This record gives sequence, C-alpha cells and structure tokens, in this order.
Amino acid sequence: MMVAMSRADISPIALAGGGTAGHVYPAGAVVAGMGGTAIWLGREAGMERHLARDLGIPFAATGAGAVAGRNALQLLQSALANLRGFLSARHILSERHPYALFATGGYVSVPPVLAARSLSIPVILFLPDIEPGLAIRFLARFASAIVCTAAESARYLRGASVVPTGYPVRPELRAWSGRPDRRAAARSELGIGEDPVILVMGGSQGARAINEAVWTALPRLVGGATVLHQTGLAGADDSLRARRSLPEWLQDRYRPTPFVSLELGMWLAAADLFVGRAGASTLGELPAFSLPALLIPGSFAGGHQRANAAYLARQGAAHIYTSPLPESAAALAQEALALLYDRAGQEQRRTAMGLLDRPGSIDAIRATIARFAFEDAR
Repeated sequence: MMVAMSRADISPIALAGGGTAGHVYPAGAVVAGMGGTAIWLGREAGMERHLARDLGIPFAATGAGAVAGRNALQLLQSALANLRGFLSARHILSERHPYALFATGGYVSVPPVLAARSLSIPVILFLPDIEPGLAIRFLARFASAIVCTAAESARYLRGASVVPTGYPVRPELRAWSGRPDRRAAARSELGIGEDPVILVMGGSQGARAINEAVWTALPRLVGGATVLHQTGLAGADDSLRARRSLPEWLQDRYRPTPFVSLELGMWLAAADLFVGRAGASTLGELPAFSLPALLIPGSFAGGHQRANAAYLARQGAAHIYTSPLPESAAALAQEALALLYDRAGQEQRRTAMGLLDRPGSIDAIRATIARFAFEDAR
C-alpha cells in the first residue's frame, strides 16, 4: 500500500529502460547515490546492467520483446516475452513497493510500466530525444507525467502531462563542464596544447561509416586539428592501423579509443567541434560544454536522430551533414575544418549551444517524480 512521502524524496524508486547510452545514462544520473534504495529493471545483456552495478543499484532482469519490423512468428515470440516480463516485473515491484517507476523508453520499458500501473504505482516517463519512439507513444497513456529534454517534444504528446526539465547530464561530466578553466585543464591532461580539437563519436557503439570516413580523410583532418576519436570496439584495430599509416610526426594528433567513459568529460572540455551522430545524449552533453557540432544523424530508430539534429540546427548550435558516408569522406573533412576555422561562426554556435544547457535538470526531474508520486500516494 502506498504511503505519504516527502516532496523532496524519490526513494525507494524503480527504474526501467535500456538500449543506447543516451537512454541509460539519464536514469543513472537521476538516481546516482541512492544505492540499494533503487532497483533497475532491464535486459540481462543490456548496458543498463553494467551501469546499475557501477552505481551500486540492485538489478533485476525482466523479459521484453520488440514489435517493430517483426514477422508473425517473431511477434508471437515477442508477445510471450512481454508477458513473461510483465509477470516478472509485477512480482519484483510488489515485493519492493517503490514510490514510483521512472522509465526511459525502449521496448524493455513496456512490461515494467504495465506492471507498475497494475499495482497503482505512479509512472514517470523520460523522453530524452525530441521525438518520442513507439514505446513512449504507447506508454504515455499510463504515465502520471512525462519529463523531457525540450519543450518542443510536447507537440508529439498531446493530452499528456509534459514537463520540460532538460537532459540530466551525469555528475562526472558536470564536474568538468562547471570548471571555468575546463579547456586549459583538459588540454593539459591530454597534452594537446593550443591545437584546434575535433571530437569524433559515432555513439556509444561507434559507427562504421563515420569511422571509415575519418580514416579515409585522416591526413587532411590531422593536418588541421588534433582528432579525438571514439571508434567503438569494432573499430579499435583499424583505428590503430590508420594511426600507424600517418607520418610519425602527425601520429600524436590522432587519438583513437574504443570507448570513452570516465574520460568523456575531459574530451568534451578539450574539444572545439563535435562531429558525430545525433543521439539523445547530444541534446544534453553538448550544451553542457557549449560545444558546436557537425551532426551526422543516423536513419535508424525511427529517425529520432534526424529530429534531434534538426532541433539543434534550428537553434543555431549545429550544422547537419547529409552526404553519404564513407563515400564523401573528403567533403566531410573539408566541412569540419571550415567550421572549425570559422571563428565568428564558431563563437555564435558556441553561444547558441550553451543557451540550451539546463544545469538543474536532475533536480527538476527528481522534483517532478516526488510531486507526482506524492499526489498519487495521498
């Protein structure tokens, strides 16, 4: 049975969601420091399991099945997986008695949200992207509130209680973005000096087309800038070969790594231009560092990245690159360097990006969860 709670308190709480870093890390940022008072429901093989472990949050694997792009047999299998996930989540939630369920979307969120509502547990959804996916659109009817990165998302969720809070940037990134000397400190740590710096990221898993374009145009890129490059695990070996192919005196200007985690704040602080995908995290992390961008939105996941990129471009904070990759590698390098050396334009984009930052987003989300859980518990 639900009991009254403080408006400033959101523990104990349950989390649901998984998939990309842009959807997993926001949940972790909101509940960081809660430890055993939270529980995370997600996929056994998902990255959410590892993040929960790192945060000291108990994790419970619940089944779920996707429905988009499935044939009849796969739909039946997904239905059975979702039923098992619903029953498993309902059992876990009935034992834990959380005040609320905070879900970040994706098909893995569906069974826990339905289970929570069957137990009269308030559900607060988080929409990190500008445009909601199938799961958020479906689950909106069961939510007490939907917190979102940008007010622009409200037009996709008519009839729902939408609360724009901003994207919850991880505390370890805020530790860098909040430093007045962040650029100089990061460059000192990296040993870069005053070279212009391009940060290339294809998302948490890397992006083959972007990687190949960078390697093809690498001599041109490092001739004008130091390049920090997150390649993903699949690109690790090729990136080292590309580095060795450069003249020895240029090799230090290409810094590839399979995955950036603890160092991400330092990389963002050191960079002058971001080149990469337009996943959900770009809506929070780039504004936190006032980092202008050349975005290459992926066409997957319902086109959400295109909507994210268009939003940042409309604000004057980013340019969008649409030519096919890796075929247009030379043109990509040319545009990136042109933006980098357009000092007046860079300053305008930097200012525009910084104006989108919402440093109080974590507190705003926690307050929204507490408010709706309190109202439903009365």
